[in-house]
Amino acid sequence: MDETTPGNVLRPDHGRSLACFYWTLMELPSWFRSRHCGWFYFGLFPLSLVEHVAGGYSFLFAFMVKTFFGKGLLAWDFDRTGICCKSSGGDFILKARFGALLSDEKAMKELWCTKGASSYKPCHLCKNVMGRVDLPDRGYLVHYTCTDSSRFDLHTADSFRTMAQNLKLEAGNLSKKDFERLEQSYGLVFDPLGILWCEDLGGIVNPVSHTYWDWMHILMACGGIAQYEFNQYARRLCSAGVSLRALDDLAAEIVWPKGAYWSKKYFQKRVVDKDGAHLKAFANELFQLTDIWRLILQLVVRPAGILELETRSLESMMKIIDILSMQEEALPLVGDLEIEIAQHHAWFLELYPDCNKPKTHWLRHVPSLFREFGCNLSCFSPEKKHKGVKQLALLISANVEKGVLYRAVAENFSSFSNDENMLRPIFLERAQDMEAEWLRAFYPDMQEAKVSKTLRFEGGRVSASDMLWFPATKHLAQASFFLQVRLLNSSEFLIHGDLYQQARLQSLQGSPAETCAMSAASEVPATATAEALPESAASEATEAASPAETATSCAETPSGVVPLDKVETGPGLPAENLCSTCRKPVSEENGVVVARAVGKTATSLRCRACHNLKSRINRVLSHYGSLAQDWTKVTENEKKEFYKKYKEQAGPDLLTRLQETVTESKKTSSAVSFEGTGDFLDEIDLEEKYKNKPDQLAAIKANTRTYFCPVRQVQLFEDVKYKRTAVETEEYAKVQKRKRQSIPLEQGERDETAADSSQCKKGKKEAAKSELPKLKAGGKKKISKKVELMNAKKLQLMDWNCKARGDKVKDLVPGYVVKASTKLVDDAVAFGVECDSILESGHGDADEVIKKADSFMEQLTEMMGRVKCQVDQAHAFVATGASGQE
Repeated sequence: MDETTPGNVLRPDHGRSLACFYWTLMELPSWFRSRHCGWFYFGLFPLSLVEHVAGGYSFLFAFMVKTFFGKGLLAWDFDRTGICCKSSGGDFILKARFGALLSDEKAMKELWCTKGASSYKPCHLCKNVMGRVDLPDRGYLVHYTCTDSSRFDLHTADSFRTMAQNLKLEAGNLSKKDFERLEQSYGLVFDPLGILWCEDLGGIVNPVSHTYWDWMHILMACGGIAQYEFNQYARRLCSAGVSLRALDDLAAEIVWPKGAYWSKKYFQKRVVDKDGAHLKAFANELFQLTDIWRLILQLVVRPAGILELETRSLESMMKIIDILSMQEEALPLVGDLEIEIAQHHAWFLELYPDCNKPKTHWLRHVPSLFREFGCNLSCFSPEKKHKGVKQLALLISANVEKGVLYRAVAENFSSFSNDENMLRPIFLERAQDMEAEWLRAFYPDMQEAKVSKTLRFEGGRVSASDMLWFPATKHLAQASFFLQVRLLNSSEFLIHGDLYQQARLQSLQGSPAETCAMSAASEVPATATAEALPESAASEATEAASPAETATSCAETPSGVVPLDKVETGPGLPAENLCSTCRKPVSEENGVVVARAVGKTATSLRCRACHNLKSRINRVLSHYGSLAQDWTKVTENEKKEFYKKYKEQAGPDLLTRLQETVTESKKTSSAVSFEGTGDFLDEIDLEEKYKNKPDQLAAIKANTRTYFCPVRQVQLFEDVKYKRTAVETEEYAKVQKRKRQSIPLEQGERDETAADSSQCKKGKKEAAKSELPKLKAGGKKKISKKVELMNAKKLQLMDWNCKARGDKVKDLVPGYVVKASTKLVDDAVAFGVECDSILESGHGDADEVIKKADSFMEQLTEMMGRVKCQVDQAHAFVATGASGQE
């Protein structure tokens, strides 16, 4: 059970808020439970009516359990009679029992009628665990921060039932004050209509036997342990001299898979600089943040030798998250998980005593729940269903709970009947048919083949251009697309992409500029069956590849790199092929097949360097929509020159080169409108007009449009008049258009027209003036002031650039930061010259110039802070090293 609020979440009353009840079967595979259809709707209840229900949430929960397992409500139930199900193998009876209640702490407290985390009894599974009191080190009662699990006295189903019955018996015998004290000592809230005191459900449901603490809320959401630890560790790093800006700069260098996003100022905005405070984060973000922390530990913390105990605790927390996120594969590791949680509990209590909450104790119960229930459950999947509830609620005005429930259940049934991939653990999303006769060499009984850019599997999804790691063979691969080969009785899934070698990867240490030259396998570098692929995105994929597919020519060169300009020939290979991009010699062994030979069309190849550069360009453009749109307008010749000059560029440097190329292309482009309008004249008027120009008259009669006027009963000829306007714009196509057609205008004709027609010159000047309005005195003054401020910022940034190039720190300040800063200074200088030209001519758009100047000032300020931070850190590092040597 969980609450959700469609519409305005800041509404002061409950309004359209709903309590959502979901259910599922534990025996369903984990990949199915993790999808939107893996949890089923039971009911929705408006929060505005809960307070009017005697027994509240607990009564509603009891009604839900009675619907499935109670006696008397229906003629059947899951426990005794079961339900009849039909299948292709015949009819069968499905029986089930109540498994567990999965929810966050707030709902758990309401449903089980307990006092909750802020009470003296924060854990209803333990008899002697207390909160809000100071206890001696030795004794029966222990605080929830106790790290020795052997001191926990666990409830049994009978002991908890006895406690609840004692509370019911004393309800009418004790005074109100004494009864409240008894409730406090038991950690219960008595409600005669609550589920604990429902006699029909006494043997069916019990808080001790059917509580499943949700590790998502314990660790990653609503003030989870990981949120506290990540926040406090970031603060300790700041105390050690690593700023939040530096952490953001490092995180910005990570290229995430398709669909993933990371804020550029995440640490600066989300870290709370207070003792006992937790990180402001969504639960899903912590998975990405775990990867970022690993990179920070490897590149910053371990080389500096700082925060040793804090780092051990952080690594322990990340290991716990890794195990828990493995779904059912975490069950064999429950022993390691239990040891890791106990060790982390001790470190966390020692390092961050202000952050120890009851959740640290609840986490100690999670491994035992794995053993008891035999499955790994969390609220990640059921909470995804809130999105569908909110979307449907926007379409309904009255009786929201009923309308949403009916529509949601109907959509679920529709998915089961219409979505052929609903019950498949692995499938291609938006798959398309393809002609792949070359696959018959590997699969003679192939029936059909499909291709897609996205593969869905048990662990999630992978997309084209994503990097895949193969643990079994220690290989790294970049996917290009995915194939499904349907055989007579099964299907196999293939990954098509670039497979890199382990030895070369270790020597490169992740350099993106050099990895593009690594040798790769042939056209099907990695294959996997449907059983092996989902485990870890094709972790065992390369084992199914044939020897020919995994063969490389690394042995021919000591470095393991295949020379890209060397053409290798062999049986079935042409004597020479050229890269379709840079036109260098390439073969199928050291290149990528872009298109196979079909009929008379030759095989199209691309060298490794160009292929990997295209992949890096696509990743950069995916984050900058306007730049991607401009890049499509760059001419093919300019792109080929770009590929030749910048094959080794990556990351921020590649982005800078793309922006420079697009800007240069814009500056050298112009749009010329060439419009023709005409009047229709009869033959007599036309001959009168052109009586001194017989050649033109004959040409007009032969080529112009004609129209027969039914009123005047005469043939009319179109007399076209042309008007040309040339204005510099950021357009790419050098095609001149008039209203009815596109006419290429040659340079000679353009010069002749400009020389012969003074009216065209006059029109051109008037058009230019209309495009650039005259500046007013106030506009000139504002522009001058903005330029002065921008020049001051520019000089300050130039000063910091000089400091960054100093002898002491030039090797410590990243080169890409200095390059980006220098490039920004050059752009600011160019803009200053443009502003001077506008002020001198007296024509221009003042608002546009001021807006652009403000943008430059913001960029200069941000860049100056970035360079200053790098220089200060470099000086601090040098000073620390000098003092260490002394």
